[in-house]
Amino acid sequence: MRPFIRNAVEERVGLARRVASSFWKKSGTPIPLEDLTAAALYGLVQAGHRYDAYCEERGFDSNDLSYFSVYSRKRIHGEIVEYLRSLDWVSRGTRATYKRLAALASEEDYALSDAELAERSGLKVTQVRQAKAAHEASPVALDSCTDADIPTLEMSGEGPYLAAFQEAYATLNADERLFLAYRFYLNKKLRDIALLMDRADTEIADLAQSSLLTVRAALVSRLA
Repeated sequence: MRPFIRNAVEERVGLARRVASSFWKKSGTPIPLEDLTAAALYGLVQAGHRYDAYCEERGFDSNDLSYFSVYSRKRIHGEIVEYLRSLDWVSRGTRATYKRLAALASEEDYALSDAELAERSGLKVTQVRQAKAAHEASPVALDSCTDADIPTLEMSGEGPYLAAFQEAYATLNADERLFLAYRFYLNKKLRDIALLMDRADTEIADLAQSSLLTVRAALVSRLA
């Protein structure tokens, strides 16, 4: 990213926060505003990285920043929408399967076993268990951390998604793990994390997206 474009990105951090806040208020989503803000900041950063290509594709002069405000707002909004879509890492097919199994189970006065559900639905027992595991996802917690150590994972429950999460977590770099610890274990806000890690807001947004997308990809691949 060229220096003058980076400056334009930094000048629009407030814009990203306002767009996220407006979206959050109008949509009534239960997702924390901080998470939407992280997505908005990531969209802003991506707009900076892709601005030259955007201008080249449309025959614009990339040295002219008059197009950047419109483009960055579009990228910010688009990233928020994409983030909300990405939260549902279980496929529609898997959710539809669970609904069908639930309907079958409701026809009886007793709890059907996985084998009975498989027989009545025409599915394999493994498919029944996979659908139930996706629906009954257990929470994931991070152990407390010391001043020097990044926390390890302690997970409850069972199912293929838990192993996938742990494998994905192991591939994250130290900064990504530390971000997850601050954000989801210590419940720190993005601005607080930026101060604690001595990073710019836009850098924290990059960490948020890279870590969460890695975990999501692992879950999708395991439960596809």
